[in-house]
This record gives sequence, C-alpha cells and structure tokens, in this order.
Amino acid sequence: MPADLRLISGGAGGEDVIITSEDATQFRAHLAKAGEGDRGVVIAPDVRGLHPFYEELAERFATAGVHAIAFDYFGRTAGTSRRGDDFEYREHVAKTTTTTIQADIASAIGHLRGATDARRIYVLGF
Repeated sequence: MPADLRLISGGAGGEDVIITSEDATQFRAHLAKAGEGDRGVVIAPDVRGLHPFYEELAERFATAGVHAIAFDYFGRTAGTSRRGDDFEYREHVAKTTTTTIQADIASAIGHLRGATDARRIYVLGF
C-alpha cells in the first residue's frame, strides 16, 4: 500500500434532510459535512433510491474532506420516508424523467451550497 494512501474507516456522520425542488416536490436526502473545504459532491443513487449504501458513501466522502449529499429521486412518487430493501422500485423508475432528475440534482446542489462551504461541486451517479 502506498505510504500516502489514507485509509478511511467508518464515516463522518450525516443527517437526513428534506429538500424542496423548484416545482415544490419534497424529497429526502442525506447530507454529510466535511470538517472544512470547498469541494462537494452530489450522489445520484441507483434504482434502489436513497439506499443506506449511498448514505454511507456520502459520509465517507465527508471523512475524506468532501462535503456530500445523496438524494432520493423517488420522492415524487414514493414519498420522503425511509424504505427497506424490499422496496418495489421498478414502478418508480418508470415514472422518473430526465427533467425531474435534473431539477432534483439542482435542488441538491443548492442545498449543499447553503449548508456547507462547498463551491466546487461535482455530480456522480448511477
């Protein structure tokens, strides 16, 4: 292992937040704040929506010094509550559109900027 490689175990912790999109739709997100810095990332999850894996991923980014928010683009059709592994996502995937996903990403970026010092923000997802 390279000497300068920093091991990350656990995460920085995070919090659930409810974000309101430009069209007044509410959706759940998980915000993890880094100790400092102006880098941020918006995490678009896979078909499971805001699964605990993505919450933990946001926390690991924050531990590494990058503010992070993972959002749930199924808030429009499935509400803002937490869902289990048995969530029937297929019907919700069929109801998503590029326009609404982009609107939710824009809202997540706005929330990340308002809640942290993140100014250089990237989006990653599945």
